[in-house]
Amino acid sequence: MKKMIQKMLLALSLLVIWVNTAHATTNGLTISTAVEMALANNNELQMAKEDVRIAEQNYKEVRGQLFPQINLNASYKLTNNQLPKSAIPDFTLSGALDDPSANESIIAGMLDRMLPSSRNRDEVSFTGQLSLSQPIFLGGKLIDGLRVLDKVKILQEKRYELEMQNTIITVVNAYYDLYLAEEGLSIQRQALSNAELHLQRVTNLFSQGLVSEYDKLRAELEVSRLHPEVLQYENIKNLAEENFKRITGITDEFQLNPVIYENSIAFADFEVALDDALSSAGDNRLELFLVGISTEIYQVQYSAEQKNFLPNILLQADVTRYAQRTDSYNIDGNDFGTMGSVGLVFQMPLFTGLTNTAKKLGAKHELRRAEYESMNTTELINLEVRQTWQSFDQSKRVLEVQEMNLNLAQRALNIAQARFENQAGIQLEVFDAQIQYNAAQIALAQARIGIIKDYFALNKALGNNLNNIIGEL
Repeated sequence: MKKMIQKMLLALSLLVIWVNTAHATTNGLTISTAVEMALANNNELQMAKEDVRIAEQNYKEVRGQLFPQINLNASYKLTNNQLPKSAIPDFTLSGALDDPSANESIIAGMLDRMLPSSRNRDEVSFTGQLSLSQPIFLGGKLIDGLRVLDKVKILQEKRYELEMQNTIITVVNAYYDLYLAEEGLSIQRQALSNAELHLQRVTNLFSQGLVSEYDKLRAELEVSRLHPEVLQYENIKNLAEENFKRITGITDEFQLNPVIYENSIAFADFEVALDDALSSAGDNRLELFLVGISTEIYQVQYSAEQKNFLPNILLQADVTRYAQRTDSYNIDGNDFGTMGSVGLVFQMPLFTGLTNTAKKLGAKHELRRAEYESMNTTELINLEVRQTWQSFDQSKRVLEVQEMNLNLAQRALNIAQARFENQAGIQLEVFDAQIQYNAAQIALAQARIGIIKDYFALNKALGNNLNNIIGEL
């Protein structure tokens, strides 16, 4: 009877793990779906997308300065002026003339209208101006500005792609960390359940005098040891789940649906020489492209600062329509006058307090800094490629060892079971073998997750597009 119970418990433990794994592969959240949700909900990625649009509009704004700038200005003003009494004359020129001629009467009448005849003086004026300004020669600074903004636009687009790759690798790590935490928690809970059943059996046997007190204490110690491990895995699982929800924006309940075994086997067959990996990173890494673009931007800026000493030539023209009356608020067509002008404006900086010189030298130092940054980025990427390449190679070896360890633990459990069934061993040996088997299960799950994560990390280091890899899963 005891032998049958022992077999049933072991079979039940393996069945629970198999059912959980089988269910995870038929229903739930896949890694590709998780990546899609993260790309749609990631705030940093959305900010990078907006930076691309801002760069596009900045380019269009500066490009518009190549075209004529036409402005329309208009003003209409009413004025009421209370003149002092001393400003109003007591006589008129027309009345002071004794016998004026026709011309003298006309001239005197015009002068009378110019002099105030009452304290209230109302004025109305209107001015409308259409002006045009067209840059003809700016020393090439405007063209350099367009070149810079065009490169900035490309820079922001590549930064968006880089942020997307970083988001994908973050989701991959969070996804498989959560799955590993769930698997570890499941295995530890099953181990605790087995330990509690074993303790119950040993306690019954001890009460009948069939086992020693050492066997009973050993069973109690194992239960006490597993309790904090279960709590630790629960905390790890909860933290991993919160982190995964934060990255993907998931708010509802979900169940992971990873393809662990097939992917780990397929990824283990991936081979790349270290020299080829370094060459691929040098050709494909977005970070190297970004620092190259940044260096080119500083080169153009330095060239533009050198042109600050050149003159500027602009074409300016304007047409003004104006009118003014002091005797009425009504303006008709006869009251309007027209004035127009056109000319070339020449601007030449002679002395600017050495500000242009300081700008030129500052741009030169920024260019040198960008060149140093490019070299430093290249060295860091080469180091990253070496680290990820070695880590992936180590993960493949660890996977082989852990698969062998699981087989050994399975064989040890079978032998311990057979010895106990043939009364050649004790039940404690079976329990110890079960503990080793559970530990080997966790280690193998960690190895399989490790090779998947290292595979993605290596491909990112090589500069490969992670979107394509996710799409193939």
